[in-house]
Amino acid sequence: MTSDKVLNDQEKLILDCIERNPFISQQDLAEHCGLARPTVATYIAQLTRKGFLLGRAYVLARSERIVCIGGAAIDRKYRLAGPMIGGTSNPASGSSTFGGVARNVSENLARLGTNTNLVSVVGDDEDGQMLVEYLRNAGVDVSGVQTQHGAATAEYVAVLQEDNDLAVGIVNAEIFETVSVDTLRACWPTIVSANWVFADCNLPTEVLAWLSGQRADNRFRLAIGTVSAHKAQKLRGLLDGIDLLFTTDRDAAVLKSELKLVSRGNRKRGRDQEPDERNSRAVVCFHGPGSLTVTTSESTHRLAVPVGVVADVTGAADALVAGTLSSLLLGDSLTEACRFGIGMAALTATTHSNVHPLLTRSYVEDLMPH
Repeated sequence: MTSDKVLNDQEKLILDCIERNPFISQQDLAEHCGLARPTVATYIAQLTRKGFLLGRAYVLARSERIVCIGGAAIDRKYRLAGPMIGGTSNPASGSSTFGGVARNVSENLARLGTNTNLVSVVGDDEDGQMLVEYLRNAGVDVSGVQTQHGAATAEYVAVLQEDNDLAVGIVNAEIFETVSVDTLRACWPTIVSANWVFADCNLPTEVLAWLSGQRADNRFRLAIGTVSAHKAQKLRGLLDGIDLLFTTDRDAAVLKSELKLVSRGNRKRGRDQEPDERNSRAVVCFHGPGSLTVTTSESTHRLAVPVGVVADVTGAADALVAGTLSSLLLGDSLTEACRFGIGMAALTATTHSNVHPLLTRSYVEDLMPH
C-alpha cells in the first residue's frame, strides 16, 4: 500500500507506531509522537476515514483487496436455432446463470484467490437468495449486498446468434436505481480500505460521480466498466477521477471527446511534474475475446492471444477486468496485467458460463502462449 500521496507526516508517524503495536494507547501515542492526546485522536479519525484503519481497536486494513460495486443479476441466455427473423417468434434453446458485471468480476477475482467484496443490491426473491449464497460459497464477501424488499432481482436476457455473437440483449435493472450514495456510505470502511475499487455503469450517475470524487483523497484506486454504450454516457465529465477505464469500441465512441481530453491532460501532467502513478490514467478497450488496446499517456499497445472455439462472449469482458486488476494487485505492470486479463477473456469465451468453471491463476497461465 502506498500512503505517501494521501497521508501527512503526522499521520504516517502515528500509523507506523500502530503497525508496530496495534494495542498502543492514545496517551502512549501522544507521548511517543510529541503531540497532544486530542490531536492524536483527530489523526486516528482521519486514518480511519481514509481507509488505513478499520474502526476501533486500531484494526489495520487488510492489504491486497478489491471491492466490486454494481450489477448482480440473473442471466438468461437463448441460442437461436437459425438466423434471427424480426417480427416473429424464433426457435431457440435456453439456460440461466448468475450474472451482472460487478458480480461476475467479483466471482472471477475470488476464484483467482483475490480477497474480494461485492457491494450490490438484490430483490427479496429466490433468485436473489440463490445469487448471494452462490457467491458466498465461491469465496466472495457478500456483507455489502443489500436486499431490496418488494423488488425483483435484476435480469439480463441475451439472445445469441448461431455463431454465438450477441444478437440482442434485454435488461430489467430498475433495482440498481435504488443504490445511492448512502448505500456506499454504509459500506464505506470496506470500500475506502481497498487497494482497488471496481464499479460498473449499472450504478446511478450520481453514485458514480460521488465515487470518482472520493478517489483523490483516499487510498484506493478506481476502475470503471462502461457496461454498454447507453450507460457509458453516465461517465461524461467524470473521467479525470478514474484511474483505469474498461470499455469497448462501441462504448468508447460515446466518450470519444472525453477520452481525448483525458489523454491530453495526462501528457500535460507528464511534462509539468514528476510521474505520479496515482495521477495517471489508462484506458483498456476490449475488441473481442482475444484482443484489446491499452492506452496511457505514454503509449498505446495492442495485445492479442489465440482464441479457441468461441462458445459465448457474454462474460469475456468481465473476465478481462478481473484478470487485469488481480495482476495489478500482484505488482504486474499494466501491460503485463492486461496480457493476463485478455488470456482470461479468451478462456472464458470458450465456455457457456459467465465465469470459467475451472478458473485458477495457474490454469490461465498454463494456457497462455509464452
